[in-house]
Amino acid sequence: MPMNNRLMRPMASGFNPRSISGLTLWLDAADSSTFTFNGSTVSEWRSKAGGWSATQTTAINQPTRVENFLSSRAAVRFSATTHALTLNATWADLGDNSSRTITEFYVLSWPASANQSVVTETGSTTGHKLFPYFVNTTAFYDAGPEATARISGAVGNAVNNGVIVTARRDGGQMALRYGSTLVASRSDATGDLYQTVSSVRLQGPSSGQAFVAEVIIYRTALTELQASAVRSYLARRYGL
Repeated sequence: MPMNNRLMRPMASGFNPRSISGLTLWLDAADSSTFTFNGSTVSEWRSKAGGWSATQTTAINQPTRVENFLSSRAAVRFSATTHALTLNATWADLGDNSSRTITEFYVLSWPASANQSVVTETGSTTGHKLFPYFVNTTAFYDAGPEATARISGAVGNAVNNGVIVTARRDGGQMALRYGSTLVASRSDATGDLYQTVSSVRLQGPSSGQAFVAEVIIYRTALTELQASAVRSYLARRYGL
């Protein structure tokens, strides 16, 4: 008999992403103390784990922090392809390439007309990346070279309104979830977790506006119980 998801949810008090070991990155737009602003735009977004930060020194390419994205919580708005924040961390810092394990959580919205990746490597076109929405119907997740570690699946319209994305790799096993729904998986992924040693980049869409409210990454392949706990934590925060 399937376990009731409500029974798997952690208590409202006491749980946060640090409750699970292996946390390497936690960007939280609701925490204004983690930002440095250049007037009304964001020049730096600091992680609450791992000591990393995402920066943009060119003013015209800086995104904007906005309030009331979901459930009165803030998000970073990327309004153009050139809007981007680059982490001073690589996938080697965030994931475990020796065992090829990583678990990523994103709270975001993405316009239906856009087809760029929201997270990618700055120095590789075939490395680790996430396309939350592609040609309006299909999501892509690459955790390594495209030919050997790509999964894709239909996601519907939820990304326009805000969604929790979970991307997970455990050796050859890969999975992509939108909310609690599994939209893509494979069991035979090969190749490194990342293609090149290059920085991690959050970037804007080809058209419309994208919003990123939270990014949580672990270097381990979380169990489904652990991943459900993180998703429940995020769902409560954002009313998803």
